[in-house]
Amino acid sequence: MSGLRSALERYVHMRQGLGYKYEGPARRLSGFVGFMETRGAETITVALAMEWVTQIGRQPTWAIRT
Repeated sequence: MSGLRSALERYVHMRQGLGYKYEGPARRLSGFVGFMETRGAETITVALAMEWVTQIGRQPTWAIRT
């Protein structure tokens, strides 16, 4: 398990522990982590984040609340 995957799991469990459903965002974040893992990246960069957003064909949404 990558460091990013481990951090994602801790983050999602924390959010869910606080009462958030957090299912949709967890799926999107998991997809991003998978993308990072396929590239062997351990650090999130703007370039990689923009490549991922462009690849999935969506505009970034900065204010999703669940």
